[in-house]
Amino acid sequence: MSKFWTRFLWIVVFLYFAGMLVIWLLPEKVDPNAATETEQQAVQAKVLAAQPEFPLVHLDKAQVKPNRVLAVFATWVGPQPYLMKNRAGWNSEACKIAVVLGAKYVPIEWHVNVAVYYKGLPRGIFGVPASGAAETVCTVPEVEEGEVGGL
Repeated sequence: MSKFWTRFLWIVVFLYFAGMLVIWLLPEKVDPNAATETEQQAVQAKVLAAQPEFPLVHLDKAQVKPNRVLAVFATWVGPQPYLMKNRAGWNSEACKIAVVLGAKYVPIEWHVNVAVYYKGLPRGIFGVPASGAAETVCTVPEVEEGEVGGL
């Protein structure tokens, strides 16, 4: 390899490491609209206190994100409302939970995501902004022949 290409490659390596050093030294951007730690804890406590409103579901975990997103992981403990393969039915149950949480327990500028688990496997997923939760209509799918009906 000629002297030119050797120097060229060393310059490329130097520029790469200099760029990585600059990126490492730059401060992280702080979102001015991010939720504070106390607001996050208040929302999490409020949602977990909503457990009595859901007798067929156990709210396992409520994760709050700084960008005002609430992720709720719920385990279905009631009778099986749908066949395991009926995703639309399970999604409608997740929708019902998300709408109640978004309308009653979460501040209006937040977004609620709900994942419903049954027998350790995720079954239904639904997300709704809290500002539009009251207007959201959860459609219950038609019950097919031989399938357990919805609640």
